[in-house]
Amino acid sequence: MPLFCRPIASLSLLTFLLAIRPAMRRFTLFVLVSAITLLSAQAQQDPRFTHYLYNQQYFNPAAAGLDGNMRFMILGRTQWLGYNQTGTAPNTGLLSFNSPLLQISSGVGVVVHYEKFAALTSLAAKANYAYHLPLGAGKLSFGVSAGIGSQGRDASKYRANDLNDPAIPASINSTKLDLGAGVYYKTERFFVGLSSAHLTAPTYTYGGSAKEKQLRHYYVVGGYNYDVNPSLTLTPSILYKSADFNSKATQLEGNITANFQNRFSLGLGYTQQEAVNLLLGLSLLSDNSLRLGYALDLVTSGVKAKQSSSHELMLMYQLPVVLKGPKPAIRTPRYRK
Repeated sequence: MPLFCRPIASLSLLTFLLAIRPAMRRFTLFVLVSAITLLSAQAQQDPRFTHYLYNQQYFNPAAAGLDGNMRFMILGRTQWLGYNQTGTAPNTGLLSFNSPLLQISSGVGVVVHYEKFAALTSLAAKANYAYHLPLGAGKLSFGVSAGIGSQGRDASKYRANDLNDPAIPASINSTKLDLGAGVYYKTERFFVGLSSAHLTAPTYTYGGSAKEKQLRHYYVVGGYNYDVNPSLTLTPSILYKSADFNSKATQLEGNITANFQNRFSLGLGYTQQEAVNLLLGLSLLSDNSLRLGYALDLVTSGVKAKQSSSHELMLMYQLPVVLKGPKPAIRTPRYRK
């Protein structure tokens, strides 16, 4: 981690640990120490999003419906904008929906994401279900996801002048079943989650001997909402990601987001061995139901082989869900017999 970026991650973690209660602090330290022991920084197969705080059901099905709002989201990400080899830098898009089912203490969601990266094109769609259990001051949620993942290879990207070489896999798509699971605990102030994707570890085949195994991915997320005053809330958060506990394909992200009157937000963060992150958010409607977000990643690692910035745009629409049912009878002493 570059020296000028270390204070960002350190401040996120320090603020987070000081703000939470001692018992939860010990639990959080245990989770972090365990995660650090298991994780050592490299990369993942799954797409990454700087707006991970707003998009948690993407990597943890237990987050579906947990905030009590029906939410629609569109995310678009362009990695290393202006990369000198057209079509080889990652471009990612995501559509998602989730909603609580208050009558049965549950939540449901759907996530579809697409990525084009050099010769590889991936498309995945999954449905999430979560059961919410009241616990203490918050809710404990258990979630599962099921869907399909499809990956395709474009032979023309391997060796454009020798497409008939039998060693070069043909352009072909491979589709597999994809399962995931997670657990999440959330209060008004504190949240922490643990999840895993690609539990079946599918192997995508592209003809002949060409194949790629989808490693299991593990995620640990945590954060705390600290009210500085009635108009300002600070949210330090962290996200650990690992493509396999037995490999070195891991990464750490952390940021601090300031939310002003729930209308405007400003965030600063760091993605390990990748970039410094700047996030801006704005509520477009007076009821805060429509939100626009933008993230700028200033690349700090491997700059000579990449371009200096990545960009991400988010549009989110959400509405609170109200429990419907017959109104309870109102009894007053006047009408009692």
